[in-house]
Amino acid sequence: MWLRVEGFKDLVRRWLTGYTFSGLFSHILACKLKVLKQDLKKWNRGLIGNVSSNEESALSQIGYYNARDRDLSLSPKESKARRRAMEDFNKSTSMEETLWRQKSRQLWLKEGNKNSWFFHKMANARRRRNFLVAIKVNGRRLPREDEIKEEVVNTFQRVLLETDDWRPSINGLPFLVLDNEDSRATENPFSEEERSLNATFIVLISKKGGAENLKDFCPISLVGSLYKLLAKVLANRLRRVVGRVVSNSQHAFVEGRQISDAVLIANEALDSRVRWMRWCFSSAHFSVLINGTPTGFFVSSKGLRQGDPLPHFLFILAMEVLSSILKKAMERGFIQGFLASGRGGEGKVVSHLLFANGTLIFNDSNKEHLEV
Repeated sequence: MWLRVEGFKDLVRRWLTGYTFSGLFSHILACKLKVLKQDLKKWNRGLIGNVSSNEESALSQIGYYNARDRDLSLSPKESKARRRAMEDFNKSTSMEETLWRQKSRQLWLKEGNKNSWFFHKMANARRRRNFLVAIKVNGRRLPREDEIKEEVVNTFQRVLLETDDWRPSINGLPFLVLDNEDSRATENPFSEEERSLNATFIVLISKKGGAENLKDFCPISLVGSLYKLLAKVLANRLRRVVGRVVSNSQHAFVEGRQISDAVLIANEALDSRVRWMRWCFSSAHFSVLINGTPTGFFVSSKGLRQGDPLPHFLFILAMEVLSSILKKAMERGFIQGFLASGRGGEGKVVSHLLFANGTLIFNDSNKEHLEV
C-alpha cells in the first residue's frame, strides 16, 4: 500500500540520508533501519487515518456535485472537480482494499468491487485464531500473558541451548581442503557490534483449533531481511567452492550434481561421471512473539532457522564428516560396498550416497557388518 502513495520513495530516501550514526557500515545500516521503522510506524498511523478521511471527503464531494448536476448543469470547472473527486475516491478505496488484503493474507481474491469487508473479516478471524489466550505446560494452565511469555521463553531457551560439551572426534579423518586463494575469498571478519543484525523472532502458529498445549504450536522463525542479505552473500561464496571440499557421495545442494545421479548409482547404473559460517548461527538471538509483542532475547547454541540461505550448505559440510567416517569404515573392512561396473569393464566401489533428507549405505547381508 505504501508504494501507491505519491512521493513515498523520496520520503524514505530523505529520512535515511538524514540519520547520523558512527561505527561499522553494517552497524550504521542496522541503526538507520531501526530508526526508520519507528518513523514509518508514525507515518503509517497518519496514512491510515488519511485514507479513511479522504475517502469520506471525496464521497461527500461526489454526492454534492451529483445533486447539483440534477438541479443545474455543472460548469466546466465543477465537472473537472467532480472527476478529480472520483479519482481521489477510487484511489482511497483501492489503498484501503490493499491494506486489508495484506492483513488478511488472502492473496487469491483480486481487488475490486469493494472487497474490503471480506478482507476485514478475514484479518479479524486470523487475528483471533493466532491470539494466545492461555497455554498449558506440564498440565498447568497459564492464562496470564506475563506467565505465558516467561514459560515460552524458558521452553525455547532449553530447546535451543546446548548443554552437552561432548563432540565426536574427527581426528585422522581424510578431508579435502581449499587452497589459500579460495580460502581468502570466503573469509571476512565479523564484529560483536553487528550482533543486532542476527536477531530472530519466533512466532507461534497453532496446529489445530483451540490449541492450548505448547506442543500444539509450531514455532516459525522470522529472520531479518538485513541478515538474509548478508547470508545470501556468504551462501554465494560457499556455492562456488563447496563442490571442491565435499565428496562425490553428496548429491544434495552442490552445484553441478543432481539427486538423479545418485538414484542411477543406487540402481547400479553408475555414470562415469570449509569453511562453514559458524558466526551466522552461533550469534543468533531469538525473541518469541506473544500476541505480536517480542519477549526476551536469548542466544541459541544449536539448530538452524527457516528462511536462512546457509543451512543447506552447512548441512552438507557436516554430512561430510559422516561420509569420511563411512569411507574409513570401508577401508578397514567394517562395512562392504558394492562394485558397479562401467562399460569399459572398469568399476567403482560405492559404499554410501548422501541425499538432502537421508543416507543410503550399501553393505553385504552380513550380521557383523550390520551391527557395526
